[in-house]
Amino acid sequence: MSRARIRGLTLVELLLALGLLGSLSFAIAGWTTTCARLSGKTAPEVRWRAAAAATLRQVGDDLLAGDFLGEKSVRVMVEDGSLTIRTRGLEGGGPVEHAFAFDPAARSLDLVETVPRPNGAPDRTVRRLLSDVSDFRVTLDLEKQTLAVLLTGPNGLAASRAWSVP
Repeated sequence: MSRARIRGLTLVELLLALGLLGSLSFAIAGWTTTCARLSGKTAPEVRWRAAAAATLRQVGDDLLAGDFLGEKSVRVMVEDGSLTIRTRGLEGGGPVEHAFAFDPAARSLDLVETVPRPNGAPDRTVRRLLSDVSDFRVTLDLEKQTLAVLLTGPNGLAASRAWSVP
């Protein structure tokens, strides 16, 4: 009399499979925890770099937007550590003055937008561009016609850009 072969897993094979599955789950959980912890440490740096890049793009956009044809006056000024650019506004394209001002006490870089009004005092709007700034350096070389901006943030993070200015 022959016995029919029973298909399936033995108890030993089942325990071995569950042990491997448990080990794999434990390893994945540890990897996920480590990744979450590391991303939490780098997230503020990534946010600061993104905000610094956006600030430098704003300076570049202001330099590109100022097409004051026929004007011979200087559009870019550096005074007392702040950068001022005469540019064009979004609404109506009229003249606007953007001053990038560093406040060491607040460790911030602010944009002060001044819009002249024909009958009265100009409208002034202050907007925080970047927080946690330890240094803001602007170099305007009129001989080489270049403008360079360096932003320094927490833990030695830095962002810089240079433009040619007419």
